[in-house]
Amino acid sequence: MLLTKNNAALSVLFSDFGQIMSYSNSEVIFGSSNFQNCAKELQICMDIQLIKQCMAIGKIVVLVNCEQLYESLYDLFNLQYIEYDENRVVAISLGTYSRICSVHKNFRVIVIVDQDDAYTRLPKPLLNRFEKQTLHREDLFDKYSSANLRAVLSKLQSWVKSTFDEDERPFVNTHKSLLHSLVLSLDSKQTEDTTLHDFLLSQCKNLLLWITTTDAIIRMSSKNLRNKEYARMYFEQQEHRDLFKFSQYLFEAMQSQQKSGLSNPLIFNGYFQVCVLTYSSVSMDCSSLISTDRVEYVETLSLSDLKSDIGLSEKLKQYFEKPVSTQTAQHVLIIQCEIVNFDLLNQTKFMIQKQRTCSGILNTQGKNVLLIVNVVPGKSNTTQYLIEFDTPWKYAFIDEIRPMQHSIYDILNRPFSEQIQLANVRQIISNNFRTALALLRKTNTKINDITVLISRTKELLDNEDCWKVIQPKIMEICFDYFSQNQTNYYSTFVAQHMQEYFLVANTYYSAIQYCIERILIKSFTYLLAELERNNNLDLYFEFKKANRTDGTSLWLRLLSDMKRPSITNMFTKYDQANSSAELLRWKPIEVKNDGNNNRIFKCRFPFSFEVCRYLHSLRSICESSRFGVTTALQNHINMLYPFLNNLPREFSEFFIYDYMCMFGEQCTVLTNEVQYEILKKMLETEHNDSSDTNSHIANALSFYWKQERRLQAYYVLFETFPKSVLQKKFLQKLLVPSLRVTSVEEIDILLFSVIYHNLDPRKVEISYDPVITKQRRMIWVKTLTDIKGPVEVLTSLMRNSGSSMLNNIGFIHEKWRKLQFYKEYLQEIAIPLGIVKDISMILWQNMKTKPLSSINSLELILYFLDLVSKIGDNQKSTTIDTRKANISRFFEMFTSKFLIRPIGKDDEIDKSFYSVLVSIVKGDNEKFKQVMKNPTQNLKVSILKKLLLNKQTKVLVNSELREIVKQELGISAVASINSSASLDQSTFYSYLCIYESVLQSIPEEQISKLISSISESILDVHTWKDIIKEVQLLAVIRTSLSSFADRLIAASEKGESIRAIIGSNTIYQQLLTLLDKPSFNFLRLVLLRLVVERKGRVFY
Repeated sequence: MLLTKNNAALSVLFSDFGQIMSYSNSEVIFGSSNFQNCAKELQICMDIQLIKQCMAIGKIVVLVNCEQLYESLYDLFNLQYIEYDENRVVAISLGTYSRICSVHKNFRVIVIVDQDDAYTRLPKPLLNRFEKQTLHREDLFDKYSSANLRAVLSKLQSWVKSTFDEDERPFVNTHKSLLHSLVLSLDSKQTEDTTLHDFLLSQCKNLLLWITTTDAIIRMSSKNLRNKEYARMYFEQQEHRDLFKFSQYLFEAMQSQQKSGLSNPLIFNGYFQVCVLTYSSVSMDCSSLISTDRVEYVETLSLSDLKSDIGLSEKLKQYFEKPVSTQTAQHVLIIQCEIVNFDLLNQTKFMIQKQRTCSGILNTQGKNVLLIVNVVPGKSNTTQYLIEFDTPWKYAFIDEIRPMQHSIYDILNRPFSEQIQLANVRQIISNNFRTALALLRKTNTKINDITVLISRTKELLDNEDCWKVIQPKIMEICFDYFSQNQTNYYSTFVAQHMQEYFLVANTYYSAIQYCIERILIKSFTYLLAELERNNNLDLYFEFKKANRTDGTSLWLRLLSDMKRPSITNMFTKYDQANSSAELLRWKPIEVKNDGNNNRIFKCRFPFSFEVCRYLHSLRSICESSRFGVTTALQNHINMLYPFLNNLPREFSEFFIYDYMCMFGEQCTVLTNEVQYEILKKMLETEHNDSSDTNSHIANALSFYWKQERRLQAYYVLFETFPKSVLQKKFLQKLLVPSLRVTSVEEIDILLFSVIYHNLDPRKVEISYDPVITKQRRMIWVKTLTDIKGPVEVLTSLMRNSGSSMLNNIGFIHEKWRKLQFYKEYLQEIAIPLGIVKDISMILWQNMKTKPLSSINSLELILYFLDLVSKIGDNQKSTTIDTRKANISRFFEMFTSKFLIRPIGKDDEIDKSFYSVLVSIVKGDNEKFKQVMKNPTQNLKVSILKKLLLNKQTKVLVNSELREIVKQELGISAVASINSSASLDQSTFYSYLCIYESVLQSIPEEQISKLISSISESILDVHTWKDIIKEVQLLAVIRTSLSSFADRLIAASEKGESIRAIIGSNTIYQQLLTLLDKPSFNFLRLVLLRLVVERKGRVFY
């Protein structure tokens, strides 16, 4: 019993290498299950009969995987002979029957079983009946190979590893004994000659390339330039294209051998016997695919049609006995094997070689055999294999059985742009557009939507006008992602992912064709994603249904003018880095919706995502143009989209709706449609004023940009107030069709009326429960705080509009200031001090009728704060210090924010009002003293600063300040200069701050004049801290010194010349001249200190 793998023992027994057995004195019996249609019981009977005949005449029987016969031969295996008169007999049973059979003394039986089966499946009693030996090809190599042969094997293994790297499937039906069998098949005489090692290595490489798959060659050649030489040898010197070209190659090689003696690794002496391995189906009649120029006779057999080995043996006998008419005539026997059965293939190869050997050399000249086997692509899941180089068979791989229209080598060397032109794009897209639709991923898609999309896509492809626009766009996508520098990228990609492509294409050639179709389908999918973006495709059919030729023409024109579909926007960051690879994968493609804040919308303007994005990118350019926004925008439209100028006004409304949905601010409580209705009301005010020289789109978009801040303010207000308030009191009034709006300020006023009505403080102060009152007040304060920003934006826009409704705008602004005042009152007085609602309502009712910036309001506040102070004296809920701090803080806030804030530079101020303000600063106002003992520093600064900015009060304030300084200094008319009286440092510093803040807004020319007016008599150096004649001049010096120090630091950091800076600035020159005067030498130290404090080092 020989334990082996893949019947290696059988080929070794009958090979020329070992010459152990011959075909004439032996009989090989294979298992009866190899043929699909055989009758198993009949086959067993025939095998038993053949064994009996061999036993009688003394032939050697070789049983190969004959498990069905072992039970009948147990007595024979146990050597239980019956001997008489030098004769031996043994019992052979078949089922319940048993016969005595004669056994010749030279009879031997060899059982060949698979080593794994022997260890796992075969019963131990059967194994114990035999002498067991293992026989593998590695054993032969280890026993008979020389050092030279081992060196050839080592070089061959290194070449395979370096060339194919870690490719698991470079050769068809790869196995670990492949290289051993290849080296053993070499001529032993040549292997002993060390000078022929390179020749032998080249021969081995050639034979390995014959069994290399096409995809493995592509993978190999893509790694380095050296491997491209092997790829050129594979495609140019060998023939792996199809069966017709391969047979033509064999006959030409045989003819060359006969004429010039050139050897070919696939040709024997006068014939070829090749096992052709292919991934292609071999179920068709292959006789028509043979080159018939030199063929006299062709016979085709299919192993699936044969019932037993007897039928195969008869066919082989007939073929080899058929005479060849001439010496150059050729016969070809084609045996096709569609379903791989390794045992059947081994049996078939054995029977063919046995028949050839038994027929003799002369009778086999011109008798060629092609065994065509359809192998499973990829790495085999079985331990069995087909290829054994040290057998009388040659092996070759061809990619396709049927003739190819174009060779693979031509496809690989042809630019993709040319390759794609050979495809029937329209037919491919029309047949596979449903696949493209299946790859789309769109949110909120229903079954009815899919049905409609299929029918509309088909209608779009059938329309000639649409196809003329669609086809170039598909090609643009293909060419963009498969440019000239990626000529062979798709072919390499197919080779690297053959396992995936083998699911739909069984050969590399068909995989290439499928890949090209996939590229076209995927490109169309990307285009569909753009067409379906924002429901853009539905828009075309809506125009068509309404017979709007202007709409359909615009749709096709914009599609045609679109530079390239924005496919990169559909990729992730990883996909963008591998865009070509992603285009070849069947990955779903998301249909984008460009709604702002992920709000889905349905477009109304064709391809608005392209047009709106382009015009939106020009916004900053147009807004900074000296020609004006509308004119600049119109110029850009004329350059890129001139056909938009002739569209009806309705299309401008469609456009601005899409622009609003994509780039405008979104309101969370309003739908897109309601937001557009508000915008449409605003657009009505612009239509009457629009210029005829500009397109409707330019006018509408520039108007939207202008009103965007107003809309943002609207949306914040809408989101702050309850939806019911807006719906009932604002939107229902605004969106009435009969309402005609002449200016956007009318909408503002309508909105403010609703807001003020909802924020009336009387709706807050309705409960006597202090807890509920406090909660309602805090909610009211928070609401007013939230809307402060948008309200101030709207009031600013209204004041700057130059509208004829100035009186209404002023009233709205004043009312808003009063609401702000009441909010401050609640925060500082009512809530912290627990003021009851009745007292708060008294304040509000009185403030409603009085301007905030007036003596009346000031007197009311002073009276009210005095009342609060007195009420607090009788309560124990708050401490005196807390109450006084709140009152002081509230009065400071009221004075700075409401009382004096409206005072402008050129406003006229009533003298009595001015007198009251000055008296507060001096602290001699009686009513003020009842509330606050002395004015705080912040209060003084805020009042004096405001008065100094006013032209009317500036002179008066300066004179008042001199008097205040004198009083603070305590200098009387008779006091001497060397008086020891000192100035209050905080008060003195506050005056300096007042003047310095005023100087920030004064031009440099005026500051220069003030510096030039400074004389040495401004102060006495010995008592300069005590005597000041002009406070504003000292403020000028301080401000200039500070600015000069900052400029010196900046110049040092940038490496600029300090002299150049001083020479270019008049103020710095005057300041240095002043510092040179003896009386002002000390200011050098002040400047030095400022620099050191701010930078930490001194400049020289």
